[in-house]
Amino acid sequence: MSFIIYIMLLICAAVFYPLYEDELSLVILAALIVLPVIDILCLLYNYISLSYRVKCERQISYMGKRSSTELSLVNGGILPVSSVKADVSVMRFPAVENEKTGMDITISVPASSRRSSVISTDASHCGKCTVFIDRMILCDIMGFFRKKLLSEKTMLSETVIIPPLSSKYEDEAMQLIAEMSRIAEEDGDKLITTGPGEVIDFRDFRAGDRPVHIHHKLSARFDKDIVKVMGTGSDRRLLLITDLSGCKDADDRDALLQKVLSISYYLSAHGENVFLGLPENSAADIVLSGGCAAAVTDERSYIEAASELVCAETIEIPDQSDYICIRYGI
Repeated sequence: MSFIIYIMLLICAAVFYPLYEDELSLVILAALIVLPVIDILCLLYNYISLSYRVKCERQISYMGKRSSTELSLVNGGILPVSSVKADVSVMRFPAVENEKTGMDITISVPASSRRSSVISTDASHCGKCTVFIDRMILCDIMGFFRKKLLSEKTMLSETVIIPPLSSKYEDEAMQLIAEMSRIAEEDGDKLITTGPGEVIDFRDFRAGDRPVHIHHKLSARFDKDIVKVMGTGSDRRLLLITDLSGCKDADDRDALLQKVLSISYYLSAHGENVFLGLPENSAADIVLSGGCAAAVTDERSYIEAASELVCAETIEIPDQSDYICIRYGI
């Protein structure tokens, strides 16, 4: 639009100068002719003095929160930069239907200063969100010319979105422990401990706890039922395997991932020797046929395991002879 206005003004000045032949019409005509030259020189100066910082960052974000990254521009010259346009694209795994995958950003940078634009992305589902800058273009103040600052696609950030730990699955983990202990008792096995008769902790009695675990002296002292938290058996190892094949949509996948991760964490917190099945080539110490496995024992290991699990398409781990394999699916 500005270019059309300029052409119209130039035509008018070129017509009026022969008619009036005075100094004012000459100055106007000369100024309009010289203006694009000055404009392009300013553009080239800004191109030399302007720098951008595209820092590829890998972030961890919890589901339900928004993640953000910055695109920074630094103008080291004495002339302001009127407009830098950036084309940004967002790629998700797994893909979200009907989501806008691109956005346009415009940044102005005053002389000898720095400006940043914050790019926010939604984290409503588990998975991986990668932000790319497809190109950046420097525009002159009149809008006549453009100069490419970045011509090839460049990754700006990668955010892994994991589910938060949910305490509602602690009871389910306790029920699983109680069921395995009951089966072991019926089979004539000894009580599962880290050593003969070893107790690793105490806590309040909960529904599903076995009465044999009640510590009578402590219960009498505190006037409530206190149970012993027993360690794991010397050989019993659990392997939780996530079956993603039955998930119909992102909500199903999110719920299943949160369930398996939370149960794995709480089983470990209550003394079980439990491992979480992960996809092949994961950053885990245990390599299995068809995948890997890792123990989830604290917040750090939870984040590490969750970061690997949420990025999996499928997990093809067959039953392992050295583990009690428990599969979770929809």
